[in-house]
Parts: sequence; structure tokens; C-alpha cells
Amino acid sequence: MDWLKIISALFLVGMMIMIYPSLKHASENAPKGTKEDWLSAIKPLLMVVVFVIALIVLVQ
Repeated sequence: MDWLKIISALFLVGMMIMIYPSLKHASENAPKGTKEDWLSAIKPLLMVVVFVIALIVLVQ
């Protein structure tokens, strides 16, 4: 491995260590989603999946 890859890997690990406490705090104090919240998030995702599948079928 060259030095640039080693330094980049060390930098990446350091950033993950620095960000972890903030991520832990945010996940513990985040509001919990209700059933309606999850449904409103899943509907657009399903629409995109159906659209992509339709495009794939039309191309074949």
C-alpha cells in the first residue's frame, strides 16, 4: 500500500471515532416515529421502486 491509502484509512477511522458520540446522542434523543410516519416514508419509496421496475420492463 502506498502512504496516501494508509493516511486516508487512518483519517477515515479518526473521523468515525470523532462522529460516534454525536451520532449516539442524536439516536438516543430522536423522536420515535409513529405508524403514520413510517407509512408516509414507505409510500414514495415504493412508488420509485415500481417506477424503476416499469422502466426496466419497458426497455426489455
